[in-house]
Amino acid sequence: MKAMSFVKGETKTISIQIKENGSPKDVTGMAFKLGVKERITDAAYKIGPVTGTIDDALNGKVSFSVAAGNAAFAGVYEIAMYDAQSKKTVLTPAGGMGFKVVESIID
Repeated sequence: MKAMSFVKGETKTISIQIKENGSPKDVTGMAFKLGVKERITDAAYKIGPVTGTIDDALNGKVSFSVAAGNAAFAGVYEIAMYDAQSKKTVLTPAGGMGFKVVESIID
């Protein structure tokens, strides 16, 4: 996973592949969420949580449609996977990954 950057008002599809020991993980029956906060300790989300769509369960492919909103900010995002018993596995590194929404350079 890597840092994400959006232009204010932009919507992107973020696609990921879940792997286990280097091989695609079967994610049949799993659920996925992506959330963005200004600080990991904040109670309020800046974006989401956004529910992921399983695109190819056997090959661990999941996507999220993320709308950046109309305010520029810098924060962190986290992606989590939930099994059938709602056990959460965080897929991003501890403390989240960098996320920013910036002004457009050209109007």
